Amino acid sequence: MESRILYKALRERNVPVELEVFDGHKTIDLVVKSLKINIEVDGVHHNANSKQASSDLIRTLCSYRKGYITFRIPNSIIHNSLEETADRIVDILLEAKNRKDERDSSFKDLPEKEYNHKKFSFFRVLEGIYKRIF
Repeated sequence: MESRILYKALRERNVPVELEVFDGHKTIDLVVKSLKINIEVDGVHHNANSKQASSDLIRTLCSYRKGYITFRIPNSIIHNSLEETADRIVDILLEAKNRKDERDSSFKDLPEKEYNHKKFSFFRVLEGIYKRIF
């Protein structure tokens, strides 16, 4: 299966990725929990079948509501250019890690009771800014 091939390639690059993780609703092909990133490896039917595409979109929304971003990787590029695909995914993950580190450090001086990192919400931050302005 393509997800296992990609999993192995990412592990060889020291990515802390997990294979086939059940999130309480569905099984995700690959997950990088520390960055809250899901990676779904999709076959042709995910694009060719509108019912499947719609189902995938709902699954993506469910994950997003839990704070996860989902990347959909066509299985054809795993067959045709595995090394380049794994390298690009690593680039994305490194960029995501850098952005996460920047976000975390920009909120480190805020009061803990108002901005608990474990329950961090973009909308709570906006709400706090709004309250301070008005």
